[in-house]
Amino acid sequence: MKGLAKHILLAFIAAMFLYQKPIAQAETEYRKRDKKATFMDSESQDFGPPVIESVKTTYRENSNQGKIQVTVCANPPPQTAEWRMRNLRLNVPGRLEFYAAEVSRMAKLHCYMYILKIDNVGVQDQITYILKITNDRGSKFESISFNNTNNPLRVTPQVLLIITATLFVSACVLTICLTLKGLASEADSEENVEMAGLDRLPSLPVSGPEYLQERRVLETHM
Repeated sequence: MKGLAKHILLAFIAAMFLYQKPIAQAETEYRKRDKKATFMDSESQDFGPPVIESVKTTYRENSNQGKIQVTVCANPPPQTAEWRMRNLRLNVPGRLEFYAAEVSRMAKLHCYMYILKIDNVGVQDQITYILKITNDRGSKFESISFNNTNNPLRVTPQVLLIITATLFVSACVLTICLTLKGLASEADSEENVEMAGLDRLPSLPVSGPEYLQERRVLETHM
């Protein structure tokens, strides 16, 4: 009897094990499908052109560096991005003179951080910057104003060239004016001398014997 009971117990345990295994496999498959569906849903959500989440501008006085940070979310991911300032265009990532553009992926799904660094900040950097971001679904333009009134004019080679050209043109104009003034003064002096010589000539009678006598005297001396 004991042997029979033992066999029955083992058979029961084996049956329970065989019954639980399909259930566990089915549960595992269900979890896999659910996880895949969740991932696909997260991939497909907010499917469209880029969207600006936040904009932040900062300035570090110790390094005299400005920074513009723009958080962008886009699905599909952005293909191209560029910064525009005045007549300059800077692709991301990239560097141009005093400007450096960077991009990094954020922890939030489909979101990216675009950063524009401005070295040696001056008053000429207090302008409106435009960030253009493009993906397969469209483009987004964002205008950001950077203001920092505590910095003087940054003397760049372009600014130095403009100042030099302005001084040169001013010197040329001043030289021309002085030359013309000198020529005019010289002409006036010659005219005054001629007039003075005429004033020293003796006055002649208009007609009569005295006129003839005076004329003979003058012709004799000449």
